[in-house]
Amino acid sequence: MNSSRKPSVSIHRRILLVFLISIALPGLYLSYVGLRSIVQEQELQRGLLVQNVERSLEFEIDRIEQRMEKSEEDVAQSLAVSNIPLIPPSLEQLNAAQSWIEQSFVFDSRLHLRSPPPFAADQPAQRAPSIDDTSLRSKIESAERLELRGDHAAAATSYQQLLAGPNSLQNRVTLNTYLARSADASGNRALARRAFEAVIEADSTFVIAQPIPYGAFARLEVIEDLVEQGNLTEALQGSIQFHERLLRFYYRLSSEQYQYFSNRLRSLRSSFASVFTTDSASRTALQSIDEQERLLQSLLGQAEEIESWLQTQRRVLSVVSSVGNVSHHSLSLGSRTVPISLILIGDSPAPRHWVVLVVRPENLQREFVLTQLQSGDLAEGFTVTLRSDSLQRAGEVELVSSPMRKTAALFPSSVISVSAKQTTTISIFGVELSILSVGVAVFIVAIILLGIFIIYHDIRREEELSAMKSEFISNVSHELKTPVAAIRMLSDNLRQHRVTDEPRKSEYYELISKESARLSHLLDNILDFSRIEGKRKAFQLERVDLGAIVRETVRQFRSLVEDHAQRITVDVEEGLPELLVDPDAIALALFNLLDNAAKYSEKESRIDVRCLKVGSFLSINVTDYGIGIAKPDQTKIFEKFYRVHRTEGKKIPGSGIGLTLVHEVAEAHKGRVELQSEPGAGSTFRVLLPIGG
Repeated sequence: MNSSRKPSVSIHRRILLVFLISIALPGLYLSYVGLRSIVQEQELQRGLLVQNVERSLEFEIDRIEQRMEKSEEDVAQSLAVSNIPLIPPSLEQLNAAQSWIEQSFVFDSRLHLRSPPPFAADQPAQRAPSIDDTSLRSKIESAERLELRGDHAAAATSYQQLLAGPNSLQNRVTLNTYLARSADASGNRALARRAFEAVIEADSTFVIAQPIPYGAFARLEVIEDLVEQGNLTEALQGSIQFHERLLRFYYRLSSEQYQYFSNRLRSLRSSFASVFTTDSASRTALQSIDEQERLLQSLLGQAEEIESWLQTQRRVLSVVSSVGNVSHHSLSLGSRTVPISLILIGDSPAPRHWVVLVVRPENLQREFVLTQLQSGDLAEGFTVTLRSDSLQRAGEVELVSSPMRKTAALFPSSVISVSAKQTTTISIFGVELSILSVGVAVFIVAIILLGIFIIYHDIRREEELSAMKSEFISNVSHELKTPVAAIRMLSDNLRQHRVTDEPRKSEYYELISKESARLSHLLDNILDFSRIEGKRKAFQLERVDLGAIVRETVRQFRSLVEDHAQRITVDVEEGLPELLVDPDAIALALFNLLDNAAKYSEKESRIDVRCLKVGSFLSINVTDYGIGIAKPDQTKIFEKFYRVHRTEGKKIPGSGIGLTLVHEVAEAHKGRVELQSEPGAGSTFRVLLPIGG
């Protein structure tokens, strides 16, 4: 076995020393001087840059706030000029058109709420609505006396007679209300129902005969009557419609009236339990009503708090209105602090209104601030962000930062930050360098290091190759010397007639023939290796029976090894197709595999040779049961001059080019060589040759 020689490292050290003295040290000094000048220049440029960025940022903030206030004034104008008070559904539609508005409120010049309208002012209830017609009032009093005497049927007839004549809408509502009362008392429920329906039709929006909403009372009476009759489905639908109408025209009722009717309707829901099990739509409608009612109470509660705050700010607002139309404030509503915009709409002598917009800061930032910053001139050369004061991103080189100006109350914890773009510079020893400059420097250093590595690798490879060539020459010399010495000794004995009996002469002739064959095989290997290395090897291809080549090569190899040294078995699959190959080259490759198997196997161990079809290839397999090949060596054994090391310290003859020739022959025939081996268990070499080659 051969041992690798450790290549000298002195030349490598000399290369590294030359590199450090001639390139690295001067380069570091020049880099230090360059960095000093860069630092000085950067400090000067940074001061000028910061001044320019500050001016540009002020300009951008002014543009953002002007655009924002213009949008706020447009929304406020559309709210203030509405001819009718805007109720919550209408306000929700207007707010939905502007995602940055959470709620809208309109106040008159006296700072009283206009939209959404508040509940009607509470007034003492009158016994009955006033009737201007003296004659009609006298007749009604006569009918009421009949009721007091208990003659409800006669009273009902009197009310019907009065309704037959010409009456105003208010009088008809009043008379139908009295008719329903007397008819119900007399037991004529059908007549009472018709009277209530007449009141509902005449007073559908609760505006007739105020302050008593007879239309609302009539609806409630009809619903309760339907419940008593067991007509629950119709009663439920009527209850839903009445509650929806209460929400739509709530501002025509006092808060006590609204709560009275709402509570009465809620108390009736227990009567509809059997209907809810089959009518999910009604159940969903009631849930929607509850949600609307909750939002209405919340909205009016906010309006009350804002109105109270406005009343305390009268002096401040008079100053604000003389300076500009829009101001921004931070206001506590309930348990939270919200930003609001206060806009004055209208000029004397036109009516003036105050509009309060409760804004969503995150939407306002996204729609106005971020949009303008991302499309502005600053964004072209810098990274512009809106961040919290305490959340500056790590690694950012911030140039300037500024809060909003006139709209600062809307963004109390945010500032606009202008930073150098993260992808443009890299900080090295406190110096900002462009990525291009750093990239070029890294590329140059990488090229230098790569060159040093390649030189180091090539020199080391050449040293190893030189050592293997020396070992190859030594091995070949020894391999040549052994058969030559044997032939010379045997031929001298024959020439000097030291051997006289014929059996001994025949044995000497046989030995001379075997040694000559060994010598011829070694020379053929060397010559073929030389031709392949010099690209001068010409293969003579012909159609042949691969099985016949295998059998003949094994026969020749048996004749060269000692008798009974190895048991070689041959198995050739039947019906194999002919191949277009160079017979001599294939025989040489197989001979080398057999020689390799014999050398690295113990005596009397078996060598199996098989020739079979594997897919689109014919395979020649040579299996031995010798020492095997370690994993690290399996990737190198086909390299020229490489030899596997034996741990036992035994010297095995060989040149180190046999397996290289096998690999080259297989590739020349567009095939390949495969190896499967385990240390101590033997090895199998497979030469795969394409059938269509």
